[in-house]
Amino acid sequence: FKDAAYELMLKNVMDFKAELSSVVGWIPDMWAWMMKLVIPHILLILFINLCLSDNGSGEPLFGNYGDYVKWPYQVLGILCVVFAASLALIGAVVPELFEGADLPYLEKMRNTEPSMGVEKDVEEAEEVEDEK
Repeated sequence: FKDAAYELMLKNVMDFKAELSSVVGWIPDMWAWMMKLVIPHILLILFINLCLSDNGSGEPLFGNYGDYVKWPYQVLGILCVVFAASLALIGAVVPELFEGADLPYLEKMRNTEPSMGVEKDVEEAEEVEDEK
């Protein structure tokens, strides 16, 4: 259970720390832990606080920032947030849509032994292409 929890919660950020430390030097484990488990929550709290803040004229700051006109500035800003959130949600629900943008994943799929159905399908597709 301990290994599975580590794999799910910290492995990716610890791998990133190891890769980054080979370039910039020593990085403490606390940095990786904070990047994964603390900083995202602080940023979320700050974003919510900013959205609910008063802009001085009694309106919330979100959608009324800096007295800019609603169209196009406020709408474009809100659409950027909605677009980023929708990409994250779509990626969580249907991750296959983004496999084409994941070059390390594609390289791994080409270089591994066929042990799963997906890898076998990739290998069969490459064989068919080679025959043509």
